Amino acid sequence: MSAFRILFFALLLPCAAKAEAVALKDGLGQGLLLRHLGNCYVAFPSHVHKDGPVLNLFTPSPQAAGIATVFFRRTEADFALGLVRGSASERCTLPFAKLPRDTSRLLNGSRSAVLERVNPQGGLERLAMRIDRIGWAAATEGAPSGLYQYVFASTDTAAGETREVYQGTSGAILYIDDTPVGMVVTAPDATTVRALRIEEVTLPLARWFASGSFGALNESQPEEKNTNGLPFTITEWTGKLADDAVPPTGLAAGTAPFRVFPASGAVSFVMEISEAGTVGVRELLLSGSTDEDTAATPRKIAIDVDRSRSGPADFRLFTSVEMTPGTPLAVSMNTLVRRIRVRVLSAWSTGKPIELSSVSVTEAK
Repeated sequence: MSAFRILFFALLLPCAAKAEAVALKDGLGQGLLLRHLGNCYVAFPSHVHKDGPVLNLFTPSPQAAGIATVFFRRTEADFALGLVRGSASERCTLPFAKLPRDTSRLLNGSRSAVLERVNPQGGLERLAMRIDRIGWAAATEGAPSGLYQYVFASTDTAAGETREVYQGTSGAILYIDDTPVGMVVTAPDATTVRALRIEEVTLPLARWFASGSFGALNESQPEEKNTNGLPFTITEWTGKLADDAVPPTGLAAGTAPFRVFPASGAVSFVMEISEAGTVGVRELLLSGSTDEDTAATPRKIAIDVDRSRSGPADFRLFTSVEMTPGTPLAVSMNTLVRRIRVRVLSAWSTGKPIELSSVSVTEAK
């Protein structure tokens, strides 16, 4: 066959954009970033974040973080969809329309697969897998009705795969020839997974997107508007929430604190002051814990600023400060910023969640 004919037939083959995996809730679960009509979404198993409207996430290296607001759940099939904000949204490269609607040819023609996941350190791992069978089953054992199709797979020891399927793999994507065919929902043991067949995700989502019911899960959520100082939104955070039902996005409206347990590294959050361009900021005012018996006031804090006018964030250290329990901390800034990142490096006591009860930003006149 001539080189021209090979090239011609290659151009006829479908070409999918590379999907981007993300870790959820500091590595407790996994998800898949999707792009649809200019927005970034993450699909993930519902059980990974069954309580609360918002969760945090991060991409593999070069790491970008963000938050996802849950707008759609199909709990009976165990998957959900969230709208992504923050730096991670800039890594959305896979159009939802490119997700396969029928993987029968792939699943019937190959026993070899790859499981892609982001480890807690931010590394991207690809495990060699063997597809054992395709079958119908209830989403939960003993469920009276509702059967869904699953891909059952195990680590390919014959190919030399020795790594195990560890806790936090729920939501990892199973691929055949770089095409997603399933989303892991359970791992029965250290070498096997049960993945919800990708059609069980894409087809309901296609109907939901077409229905115009966007935001149905968030009608009861308070509108987050800051009435004290410059308006901002919380687009990222790190740390394990003390209460999943009280995400720090409420800092923007003064309705919720930033209250987290340290996970890996420093706990932090990002305030987006302006979506485009920079804004003059005179002062940042931080208030610590309102009850030192139940939550600790931060001690050493680092303030980073992003002065870029567009594109990905470029955070640079602005200053390091120390808080005192019971006394609000005013950080003089007098600079142009687009985003501010607050990193808590230490606290006045251990064994309790760290709390910043309120944050406000004063505009430079």
